[in-house]
Amino acid sequence: MKDVRDIDLLLSEKWYLFKLRFKKRDTLPDKFFKLYKWKLVKENYIEQSLIPDETFSLTEKYWRYCAYRRDCFFNGSIWPSVISGIVSLIVSVLTTLLTLRLSGVI
Repeated sequence: MKDVRDIDLLLSEKWYLFKLRFKKRDTLPDKFFKLYKWKLVKENYIEQSLIPDETFSLTEKYWRYCAYRRDCFFNGSIWPSVISGIVSLIVSVLTTLLTLRLSGVI
């Protein structure tokens, strides 16, 4: 079984998993079988029996994968760059407004 750190998904696979968040139960196309193999989706069963109903839903491992990806985003290099860019833009705007105010233009 793969650890969530070792999973790299294609955009189409991410989109399918995202749709499953809202649809809850859906059939699994053959091209997404590795999601089942990696235990990101599980097979659903007919109530009170052991007969699969050919639909799939998300597993707890998928939610751990989402948490891991979110953690990578916020602790990675992208988020600090975005924050520093926004802060520098705000400081620049405030400096310009203050300079114009002190010079009597505004």
